Amino acid sequence: MSQSAAKKINIEEIDQKLFESLALKIYQLAGISLPYNDKNVALFNNRLSRLLREFKMSSYHELDEALKFPKEELKKSFISSLTTNKTDFFREEAHFDFLKTQLPLLFKAKSEVRIWSSACSLGSEPYTVALIISDMFQQPFEKSRFKILGTDLDLEVLKRAVTARYSNLEMEGVPAPMKQKYFKNLNNGFFALDPELAKMVHFSEFNLMNHQYRFQKKFDVVFCRNVLIYFDKPTTDKVVDLLVSNLEVKGHLIIGHSESGVIHHPHLKALGNSIFQKVRG
Repeated sequence: MSQSAAKKINIEEIDQKLFESLALKIYQLAGISLPYNDKNVALFNNRLSRLLREFKMSSYHELDEALKFPKEELKKSFISSLTTNKTDFFREEAHFDFLKTQLPLLFKAKSEVRIWSSACSLGSEPYTVALIISDMFQQPFEKSRFKILGTDLDLEVLKRAVTARYSNLEMEGVPAPMKQKYFKNLNNGFFALDPELAKMVHFSEFNLMNHQYRFQKKFDVVFCRNVLIYFDKPTTDKVVDLLVSNLEVKGHLIIGHSESGVIHHPHLKALGNSIFQKVRG
């Protein structure tokens, strides 16, 4: 065993100074705001102790030092450790009911309909959109007019999303007819999404802290649900501005039900159910 591998990990108490140093780093990298309290100290202890073992570090202080000028692999693993990847098919179903009313209108009005799931985690959200489109539009040439992008800053969850395989528990939100029609039971506790349907979604790594980024083409619908709750107000404002700048006029921004109160943007009009419409460029 190498000397570095033999290091004894010192799971020391994370005091306020060390916590705030690590919390500042995740804020700078991912915009996540984590105030100092017992709950978040426990979160750090639980999540980051695994990181120490993975990178054969002996203490949180060593990790804090390494994160001052981190290598790419450590930076991504640090972000992955402290991000929450809660995801379900058809989560907050009212949003998908609204989407069903909009898809035929968009199909008639546009030769290409673009939908962005901006914090897609394991892929359940963009695949839910693909399931709805496949149910509403039967012909391949019709479905080909819909372009679905799923992005996340966590590369590890994107790798899972690309496999399009989900456990029975993760499939709970899928209606039984869709489950039977579009998923194959692998008989190992997992289900595989139909490959043709899975191809409807393109996945890419993207950090919402990249506030100045502009896509080549704007989107007709943007999902950013249950993400803004992790940001402070300045970060929320910047992220919303990024989303709006990449949204077509008359396009829709859909956020989590608990987040509608944090949206204040001059180009957005609230429609209810945490759904907003862009009213000007």
